[in-house]
Amino acid sequence: MEQTLYEKVGGEEAIAKIVDYFYSESVLKDDTVNHFFEKTDMEKQHRHQTKFISFALGGPKQYSGQSMAKAHQGLNLQPAHFNAIVKHLTLE
Repeated sequence: MEQTLYEKVGGEEAIAKIVDYFYSESVLKDDTVNHFFEKTDMEKQHRHQTKFISFALGGPKQYSGQSMAKAHQGLNLQPAHFNAIVKHLTLE
């Protein structure tokens, strides 16, 4: 049986490390987007994103959170905010 992408990247532990790095070393240091997280419980955010990405990569846990549109509704996100996050998601 072929491994899922979740298994290939190292499972939940590896994904949690990537999520931690994504926020602590990229997003929270970026003045373009870090203000969106000023009142966010970052431990909860890390757990949530780890579950979301794990599920998206074929992991065993079901994702039960809101849709992307619903979760970001009312934040007045602009193309510059989206582009900043995309920049942090790419390996440059």
